[in-house]
Amino acid sequence: MGKLLKSLLIIIITLVLIVALAVGGVWAFCYFKYDVNVFACVSALNKLSSVPEESEIAKNQPQESDYNSVMDKINDALCISLSPEKVITYNEETKKYTIDAGNASKILTENLVLTDKETCALFNMILSSQTPEINTGSETINLNDYDFRLLEIDYSDLKSITAEGKTHIQNSFTAISSINLIDVKKKMNKFPLSILKGKVPDVLYISSTVVVSMEENTISYTVESKALNLNKVTHEQIKPVLKLANNFIKIGEADALNKQIGEMFVNGILGKEGSSGFAYSLVTTEVELLGKVAKSFAFTQNGENVVLTIYKN
Repeated sequence: MGKLLKSLLIIIITLVLIVALAVGGVWAFCYFKYDVNVFACVSALNKLSSVPEESEIAKNQPQESDYNSVMDKINDALCISLSPEKVITYNEETKKYTIDAGNASKILTENLVLTDKETCALFNMILSSQTPEINTGSETINLNDYDFRLLEIDYSDLKSITAEGKTHIQNSFTAISSINLIDVKKKMNKFPLSILKGKVPDVLYISSTVVVSMEENTISYTVESKALNLNKVTHEQIKPVLKLANNFIKIGEADALNKQIGEMFVNGILGKEGSSGFAYSLVTTEVELLGKVAKSFAFTQNGENVVLTIYKN
């Protein structure tokens, strides 16, 4: 979580620097030295400063029913009904969830199927049980102070690809989130940031789409970039901005940065060794005398929808 916030804060700082470069009239230098058209960067920044309606960006957000559904579905599947310990609990006073796969008291007796809305709700439950912070060296930044929100997760385009004797199941995984930059803008009081603060949007919507490729009959997967959109700026439009920025602050160009953002969400839902996510935790958790809670997991087709299926042992 901290890595994501750090990347997003660096993006904002970098975008402000790019505006400063353009205002300073050094576009020709950047064009000839770095092969980047700063005018294209300025055009992207102008679009970035225009904040779209949230309903335009995230049209498939989970509702309260999805939160209730995923909590009940997981607890019913993994906990003995009379046991006071549940995998997911909700505190009415703090409005926070607690998730602990170690509280599972039975193994899956049927496959656990989660929709994209339900996994978005699940990820937000995980976030609400933590205090996401990063340490910059000089100060600690609390993600909650910037009203970070995961708005939506979407699964789509499931397909099977066979090459060199191996079959991989691929699908698109989109995570849409937002961060509030009003407090950042309040601190832009000194020249030249004071004349540039108008280019920084009050809210930044980040839509990260990656391709998840999982080898069939395993829980091994890879993540590759597909598209990164910021507010109304498309992946192709943000590319020159990040290409130029990467010459000054090594954050990675558009695809590298998008992979980092998307992988953080994918790993939170799926998980692997060294980055334990929800599905992986069920595959590696054992119930005394019964064995592993789950056998494996994969994205599957359920009618017209792509879902996450965690297979019974």
